[in-house]
Amino acid sequence: MYRVHVGGSWLPWVSNADTKWMRSVQTKYNLGGTLDTGASYAGIDGQNINGVEIYIYEENEIYTKPQTPIGNSKIIQAPFISQLGKYPTGCESVTTVMALNHIGIDISVDKFIDSYLTKTGVPFDPNISFGGNPRYTSGYGCYAPVIKKALDKALSGQKYTAKQLYGVSLKNLCSNYIDKGIPVILWATMYMNTPYISSTWTYNGKTINWIAPEHCLLLVGYDSSHYIFNDPLTYQPQTYYSKSSVEVAYKGLNYQAIVLEKKDTSTPAPTPAPVYKYGAVKNPINGKIYPIEYYENGKSYYKEEHINEEKTTRLVKNSFDVAKFISGLAFDDSLVDKMDKAPLIGSIYGIVIGGITSFSESWESLYIDVKYYKAKSSGRRWANIECGESKYCNFFNNLLSLKNQSMRALYGRWSGANMYSAQVWESTVNDFAKGQYAKFKGIIPNNSYNYDIIFTFDERRKEDKYVSQIFCGKDGKMYEYAHIYNSEKIEIVVKDFLGTEIDRINILPQMNPLSELPQDKAALFEFMKA
Repeated sequence: MYRVHVGGSWLPWVSNADTKWMRSVQTKYNLGGTLDTGASYAGIDGQNINGVEIYIYEENEIYTKPQTPIGNSKIIQAPFISQLGKYPTGCESVTTVMALNHIGIDISVDKFIDSYLTKTGVPFDPNISFGGNPRYTSGYGCYAPVIKKALDKALSGQKYTAKQLYGVSLKNLCSNYIDKGIPVILWATMYMNTPYISSTWTYNGKTINWIAPEHCLLLVGYDSSHYIFNDPLTYQPQTYYSKSSVEVAYKGLNYQAIVLEKKDTSTPAPTPAPVYKYGAVKNPINGKIYPIEYYENGKSYYKEEHINEEKTTRLVKNSFDVAKFISGLAFDDSLVDKMDKAPLIGSIYGIVIGGITSFSESWESLYIDVKYYKAKSSGRRWANIECGESKYCNFFNNLLSLKNQSMRALYGRWSGANMYSAQVWESTVNDFAKGQYAKFKGIIPNNSYNYDIIFTFDERRKEDKYVSQIFCGKDGKMYEYAHIYNSEKIEIVVKDFLGTEIDRINILPQMNPLSELPQDKAALFEFMKA
């Protein structure tokens, strides 16, 4: 590239190179001034040139074809077409035609551009159209969805189909396609230069960041140190680029690729009925099936980036028929087996730790919400069913402290306790705690001691709308899983008649948060076949 000094100022840089390359060099080497991408010479007629500034660049990441590849290798002998001269910004079209010629489709670059490629002016969305004209240096380019759309038209009635790939590693592209003789149409940068945002514009309300120097080329092989391409920006096939430079360029263009595969003409096997481990629910609005998931206490889960696909379905006593359920056909019975080996969270201390539907005497304040989700990338759908009870949740909000709450002291603060007289309530708690102490310790309790149950709650309970999850088992059975935080405790405290503490045991870790819904409540859930 060079520029000249005329009349007291520097004129724009000129070159016989491609427009995209000139832009990439200006950014890469921090050259000041402007570019004249339409001329290969500089000067003004009739004026003297006072100075010339010349730069010569060697892109040392490009390798001409060696005699033999290095180490483990694979090379596909695919047709080669150069874009130089006739198609200065037509790398996507030229590369695609190389791939089409490889599978035996007789088509020219001109035919592909004129008959199949969607082209618009600038500004544009590279996911919708090619910006400009591939035959002009002023053209920009396009991304994989545009070429996929063009290929769908070009391959109509053929034995091949175009498959668009996103996020597939270069290693997997080689093992899944190159090793099987399928070249890959791949988006990277010119000469594997470092990608950068060269321009930004707005199109139909969307901000477009143009990544330069954008390029499309045909991946045809690899060896131990290089990825090998039919690069239309050269004059010969099989250009070698270092693996590290390709990784950076491929990532910069957002891991886009396309392959051409033979259509599967075999008779598909019958689709087996879906199997849902924890059952599924049919959304009453869109009719789609959402497998039910639940989250175990104390475990961390990776959650895909997702959206709430439909409005939450709220189930109350008179509207359980708005959502249809499918049994958990492959339900994990080990969870149910644990129910026989550990006490349920229910009974008298279920009042303050989960088990909402299991003991709720009134349905007026009970609610069960079915929430529907869809992952943004994979499209996977799932549902969570969460249960709450407004009076129960208000109970936590009204406690001044959530630590060291005595069950004996609940009298007067919890309506369930107030069904008893104060004396009867205290005796009831004492007898219950004594029985549980004997069960957990395996001893005969001392009747002269006083027994109580002390709760320590997590502060998050004050904000909780839900206290349990619900999912399906086999044959229409329904199960409830109580939310428990790691910091929480249920302790049996034993004191002598003087108030001296004799023993204290935390029984919560030995208790099972899972319980089966009573038949009268499980019967409210309407089931359907998968």
